[in-house]
Order: sequence, then structure tokens, then C-alpha cells
Amino acid sequence: MLRAPFAHGLHDRSKTLPLLGQNVLVAYSATATDAQRPELAYLKQVNQWRPPSDPQLLFLLMGQFASAGRRAEGIEYFNALLQRFAGQLDDTHKALYLTALASLRAGHAQEVALVSRIGWIRDTVKLLDQAERLTGGEVFVPRWMSGVVRAQLPGFFGERENAMRDLAWCEAHADRAPHPGWLREVYYHEAALHRQRGEDADARRYQALSPDISPGFRFWDLLRARPRWYLV
Repeated sequence: MLRAPFAHGLHDRSKTLPLLGQNVLVAYSATATDAQRPELAYLKQVNQWRPPSDPQLLFLLMGQFASAGRRAEGIEYFNALLQRFAGQLDDTHKALYLTALASLRAGHAQEVALVSRIGWIRDTVKLLDQAERLTGGEVFVPRWMSGVVRAQLPGFFGERENAMRDLAWCEAHADRAPHPGWLREVYYHEAALHRQRGEDADARRYQALSPDISPGFRFWDLLRARPRWYLV
């Protein structure tokens, strides 16, 4: 299911623990400074002034932290924003912050000490659960991120059925996606889950719907494609 160089084992790098899709975050990005990443520096400034009216700015910042190999910093940054803006966020916008935070945590899990990694992942899943509760499971981006993250966890986490539920919801509510390109990732992971179940015909059907998924595809490519954000 996992394609190099984005695999990372729970115990070693020969065993796959794809904590977040290669099409969502780059797992081995070289660390870049603000001087090397002026867009990251700009987005940090924009997001710290006040909660952005356009959710795209929030997730572009998340993608920039990931691309720069600075997920740990991004996790601290989003935790700080959640505290700073606590009294200003309605449930839906709080859920978007939690979704971005969970995404960064999932990508950072490979750097967490092995003894703490399973707990770190479970806490990350709890953030996704919280985001779903805050939105009543009716907002596309939290459901999408939840499905993509859960679909890539090893079976012993017991999240594959939840992943299928989230991905199926996204497929059924494709009209709520910020951009049609978001469905490619949904189909890709539905194909993988069906393949794990031995449902080869369904796996081939969904794989055919995502033929252009490749290691060069990035989460923030979706964000730059003039997305429409449906928060209700």
C-alpha cells in the first residue's frame, strides 16, 4: 500500500506505518528556515493576527510547516493558536484548527520515541474524533483528513472501519469538497482498504478513479486550486 520514501515503521523502517499519506504530507522534508521559506513566514504572521476568515490560509500554513520539515514547530504553533483564539472560535472553526493540528501530529509521529509512539497516534486520532463531534460529522475537510489518516494506520489500531466510513461519507458528499481534486485521495484509500479486505473488484474500481495520484502530488496543491470551502 505504501510507496517510498514516505513509509515509516512503528518499530523500524522496514515495517510500514504510513501515518499520513504521501499525497498529504512529505515525510522526509529537509528543515527550512523562515528566510528560505518566505511564504511560511508570511502565513505565520497572517494566522497569528486573528483567526482567518478564509480557512485556506490555515491549511496552507499547515502544508508549509510540513513541506519545510518543521512539523514539531507547527504543532506548537497550532496549539498556541488554539489557546490564543479559544474565545473567538465557533465549533466549526475550532474543528478546522484541530484537523490541521492532527495532520501535523500524524506526519510527525515517526519522530516520536518508539515507547511513546502508539500513545501519540491514539491521541492524534482523538483530535480527529473531537473535530468530528464539533462539526456533527458534516464538514468535508475534517472527515477527509480523518479518513485519510485512519486508512493508513496498521490494523491493530482498529481504525479501518472508521476510515471506510469517513471516506464513504466524503464520496457521498463530493459536492461539499473544496475542490474536485480532493476526491482522488478518497478513491485511492478506498481502493487500498478494499484490497486489504480481499475485495479486488472494488479495489480496481476505486483505483481506476485515482490514476494520477503520485509521489509528486501534495496536499497544498489542492488548496491552491481555488477551492470552495463549505463549512456548513
